[in-house]
Amino acid sequence: MYFNHFNKKPTLSEIKCWLFIIPILLLFSCSSHIPIVKNTDNYHQSPFGGFIELNIKRNKANLTFKGELIAVNENRIMIRTMTEGRPVISYAKKDIVSYKIYYAKNEKEEYNIWVVFNSLLTLSHGWWLILTLPLNAAIFETVNTNKKSEFRFNNKELSYDQLYLFARFPQGLPSFIKTESWAELND
Repeated sequence: MYFNHFNKKPTLSEIKCWLFIIPILLLFSCSSHIPIVKNTDNYHQSPFGGFIELNIKRNKANLTFKGELIAVNENRIMIRTMTEGRPVISYAKKDIVSYKIYYAKNEKEEYNIWVVFNSLLTLSHGWWLILTLPLNAAIFETVNTNKKSEFRFNNKELSYDQLYLFARFPQGLPSFIKTESWAELND
């Protein structure tokens, strides 16, 4: 007798087994972290320092300053701000509440178009829309949250002692550069 395994009806225990195994495999494949070494050849290399958001405590108020990280030493940090008047400002280490350093530009802005497009596609799912729309929204929100932090470090991830790595002058500000006349560093 010729046996065709495609015509065999699965038993209830086989169905229960697959209904248990498949979701577990899907969950593990989504939650496992695969270490990827990124190719740094594609990164933009620049002679300028990283972009920094610095939160300073002054007179019982938190102030936020944004700009290019110029130099860092053991007790001071220098930032080139985008404001008129004093383009380079020095801050004491003891006044720093927190900071975020952006070491590369996030060029994934076109991703938002796909979020809208894919969400509209769930309308074609009919009654399954009740399940697929919230699932799509949750996945896109997770990806969006992760992409925002992909090209930055904060003060919990990068200590103050390592901040000099992202400065325009990692060895410190050269003595021949005067911050009062900042023409040497203009773009």
